Amino acid sequence: DRQPGRFRAEIHMKRRGAKKILGEQMNSLAKILLSLCISALLYMNAYADPTQQCAKEPLRLFGATSKNKRVIFIDNRDHKFLSSTVYKDIGTYVKVRDKCISRMQTKGGKWGYVDELGKWFIKPIYDDARAFTEDEIARVKIKDKWGFIKSDGSYLLKPTYAYVNPFSKGYAAVQKKSGGPYYFVDKSAKMAFKQQFSEAKSFSENGLAAVALSDSVLVYDLFLKRVGLRHESSNEQWGYIDTNGTMIIKPRFHRAFGFNHFNIAKVTDNDGNQRLIDTNGRYITVERYQYLRSFSASGLAWVETFGPNRFRGYIDTKGNHIWSTSYHKYWDEHNGILLDHTDGFKAYDPYSKMLIKERSKWADEFYDPDVTIALRKEQWGILSRSGRFTPFDKNIIAPLTTDDNWVFGFKDGLVPMVNKKKETLYFGKNATLKYKLTSDSRSKYTLIDSKGYTIWKSDIPYQNGYSFLGRGVEEFFKDPRDFGEGIYRSIEILLKQEAKNYFIPNPLYDRGRDPYSFKADDSFDDDEIKNGAIKVLAEGYTDEAEWARYDFLATLEYRKFKNYQQKLVEIISKKYGKAQQGEYSDQFLWNAGEKLLRLGRYSDSGDGDYYNQIVLEVVQRK
Repeated sequence: DRQPGRFRAEIHMKRRGAKKILGEQMNSLAKILLSLCISALLYMNAYADPTQQCAKEPLRLFGATSKNKRVIFIDNRDHKFLSSTVYKDIGTYVKVRDKCISRMQTKGGKWGYVDELGKWFIKPIYDDARAFTEDEIARVKIKDKWGFIKSDGSYLLKPTYAYVNPFSKGYAAVQKKSGGPYYFVDKSAKMAFKQQFSEAKSFSENGLAAVALSDSVLVYDLFLKRVGLRHESSNEQWGYIDTNGTMIIKPRFHRAFGFNHFNIAKVTDNDGNQRLIDTNGRYITVERYQYLRSFSASGLAWVETFGPNRFRGYIDTKGNHIWSTSYHKYWDEHNGILLDHTDGFKAYDPYSKMLIKERSKWADEFYDPDVTIALRKEQWGILSRSGRFTPFDKNIIAPLTTDDNWVFGFKDGLVPMVNKKKETLYFGKNATLKYKLTSDSRSKYTLIDSKGYTIWKSDIPYQNGYSFLGRGVEEFFKDPRDFGEGIYRSIEILLKQEAKNYFIPNPLYDRGRDPYSFKADDSFDDDEIKNGAIKVLAEGYTDEAEWARYDFLATLEYRKFKNYQQKLVEIISKKYGKAQQGEYSDQFLWNAGEKLLRLGRYSDSGDGDYYNQIVLEVVQRK
């Protein structure tokens, strides 16, 4: 029910991927489940490295965003409050010294590590820090240098490197100087073998690491007062070495990636095609791919080929065509389930067998092996693996989203949802309410359990974590005072303003641009240039990465803007009389002496991006 836009149709935006690609899975069931857990956390803006699963991970309620972003730590067994911390970013938990440890960034930007109680395990003194991996070793950064720390916080290798890869099989690829060669070191910082490489990756589980060799050429950079000289790589070719430094697969690829637990690696040949190789460097199939995703736990990968025998769909580890699909209609596999949204959301297994026949208007992926959230007939609820749908109360309007508008989904057996009061409610797998995060008039929040007992109260005001879904007037309107009766002042200013040429800025490519600004090379259609005065009251923008995955976000914003416009029409009509219908159904007119007052609401999309506007104009009457 979106209104047609009035702007140029040829809007082209650079595509931003909406999907987050899973890391290569590991070889046991426990590790596969861990990989899925890590994928879910990546999806929630937690940039952590895959490591060991932590069974006693605490329950974390991400109850705040914006300036005072907060995580609330709850004991997973008796659901008692442990602590709350203001943070900027947070990772997943891994097992370190028999404790559950997560890396976390403070609001000041420093990184450290917290335990399952939310207390600092290693103090935040680093400019960057990564998750603990092999032998409880983590990469950390001080200023512009990288090093490694042990689980007690002491340095294994001090930060003296321009960049380091994580340890694997006892070795790590490091770069001493930016732009310099990579070489492998052991845990005593001793060079593992003499070979140096223009680039190098970590060792895979099978003991092979992708490395690159290239010719070194001198490049002269001409500056105003001097000439700079630097080394640059050319004719770079990738191959694979073992842990002895022996070149097992000779360098002959334009690009190479690590082996997965199926002993398959993705490479790019020198013609730019993506291919699959085995541990001997042989191509698994003669087929060349233009696009190749990682293999899932089931041993399937989505590919796309061009040419007369074009194929888009899933292949197995031998390159056989398993299931023809469109990439834009299918999501990644999680816990053995794929979602197809060709005609409503339906669930399939990786081999195209339908698991859930009933359609949902929208459904999240099965990050939890048992359940996910879905939208059916304008009502949100829990969708089980068996297809059973348990609706929430109708006052639930949408899932909780992160700062950058990604749905949190299920985590620790709970899913956060937002109601009409802009409260965050945490539900269990059977759709029963477990917690509620609510605020008072001073924006101080209280966490309440299902029995009505207060678990936690905030000591400072902060904004709840609904991000996109809870945006209020002040976030949509250029000046919040323009909403409500303050609109009269905006009208008075526009009526007094001298008429001049203007255009309505399109936030898809004119974001922040002055509507009165024209350039010699600007090309506008005849109906885009107007004479008078303009004020953009409100502007909401949803890019492709969000809208393509969550079309309900654009629908919610469209409805919100429609409601805002209706309220503005009522306010303006109190002073300027009954509104006349404009040229479009979403345009309203009022007589204002010799001038005409026009209130318009515009919705448009381009290449996946979507926006809404409310625009106030004053023009000369014809």
